[in-house]
Amino acid sequence: MAGKRNRARAGGAGAFPGLAKVRRVAIATRRTLELVGLREGWFSSMVEQADIVSEGAVQTLHGAEGYYGSTSLRCVIAADVATADQARLVQLVQSDATARLRLLRLAHREAVSRAAPHTLDVLSAELSVALQPADADSPDRRPVLCVDLDVSAGLLAPAIPDDTVDATGM
Repeated sequence: MAGKRNRARAGGAGAFPGLAKVRRVAIATRRTLELVGLREGWFSSMVEQADIVSEGAVQTLHGAEGYYGSTSLRCVIAADVATADQARLVQLVQSDATARLRLLRLAHREAVSRAAPHTLDVLSAELSVALQPADADSPDRRPVLCVDLDVSAGLLAPAIPDDTVDATGM
């Protein structure tokens, strides 16, 4: 047994590192994070001027009733936006939480209006964003930001109408 211990100390087969005193323990790390987002006013203006098309209906799939639909936006990019910024626009829309939330709320409003008189439960959405280059045949020859949201939601049980309650409250 003593021979094995001596070999390990001497750096032979099965050697292990020696013990060392820790002089100072680092208790924190530092990292720098750069956050980039869209200018809210500029993006809001672009969304307000967009062509919006929505479709959807309440359907029964796999024995469960729910709402399934899509909302598409076509936003013409302003002429004063630099070409380099146009290339980054898709990534910015996908990564900016405020922009995604605005688009999700718009899709939710569209879904609620199409699902009436049903009440929607939690809404799930898939967002896809693409840049369509300027079309040589279009009169304004500006690129278009294409945003598509596919949405689905379960339905909540309908509320009991107030006119079914009698004078006793039952």
